[in-house]
Amino acid sequence: MRLVSPATVQGDLNWLRQWRNAYYARYNEYPHVDAWAFHYYGGASGLYNALSAMVAQLDAWGEPGEVWVTEFGRCDDKAVDFMESAISIFKASPYVTRYAWFTNRIRGDEPWNPGGVANQCALLTMDGQLRPLGQRYAAY
Repeated sequence: MRLVSPATVQGDLNWLRQWRNAYYARYNEYPHVDAWAFHYYGGASGLYNALSAMVAQLDAWGEPGEVWVTEFGRCDDKAVDFMESAISIFKASPYVTRYAWFTNRIRGDEPWNPGGVANQCALLTMDGQLRPLGQRYAAY
C-alpha cells in the first residue's frame, strides 16, 4: 500500500509547507509519503507553472518527486483543449505518475441541468456511456 499526501489545490505551496511544518511540530519528524497529491482546475500554462513549483519545492526538501494529480479539470468550452494540454504536460513530466479527470460528479444530462455547462466537462452520460470528452480521455 502506498501513502499519498493530502492534496494541494492549484499548487498552493504555502498550505503544503504549513501542513508539513505542523506535522513536524507534532511528531518531531517530517511525514513520510510515497507520492505527493495535487489538484488543479484552470488553464494549462498555470498548471505547468504550479506543477513545476511543486516539484522544485519537493527537490528543495529532498523528498521523492512522485506526484499524483488526483484531480484536474475544467468545465467550460475550453475543457477539451485543457484536458489535452494537461495530459501532454503530465506525460512529459517524469514526476507525474498518476492523473484523474474531475468533474464534481456531474454527468451533464441530469434532469436539473439539461444541456448545461456540465455537458462540456462530463465524461459519462447518466446511463454510464462515454460522452465525447470521455472518449478522448479514455483514449489516453
